[in-house]
Amino acid sequence: MRTAPAMAAALAVAGTAAPAHASLFWSFAFNDGANIASGTLTTNPLSAGVYGVTGITGTYDGSTITGLAPTGLGPYSASDNDLLPAPSFLDYGGLGFTLSSGGPEVLYSPEGGFFFEYDQGTGDAGGFASFTATQLIPEPASTGLFAAALATVAMLRRRR
Repeated sequence: MRTAPAMAAALAVAGTAAPAHASLFWSFAFNDGANIASGTLTTNPLSAGVYGVTGITGTYDGSTITGLAPTGLGPYSASDNDLLPAPSFLDYGGLGFTLSSGGPEVLYSPEGGFFFEYDQGTGDAGGFASFTATQLIPEPASTGLFAAALATVAMLRRRR
């Protein structure tokens, strides 16, 4: 009988705990007819459906993407490495990344829905493009906390 209050407390904590912070992963693809990029983005939620990109892997025109470029690049010196809610995904600032063959490159959308790429090394801007991002792992981090509470309850019941 003494374990009943402990089990109730464990379930209450699991049900009321704030969800743990979790990174979200996205598959992305970019194509402007002359340049092709694809890979995975790692993001953290910022606010109102906006995600800050914290990591990137993949390829761009056959070169390996080696990581995020610093912010403040691109034709408007405004890259912010943010992923926005669909359908735009990128903003005026866009997403900057470095390549094994040099770079950095910036993918951006100055008019929402029209995507471009910018070669920081040459200053060349590509034409209209398509950009898609699909969330890969939408599982909330609080699921692990709830599983831990259930394991605690099972352990307490077994001892009893």
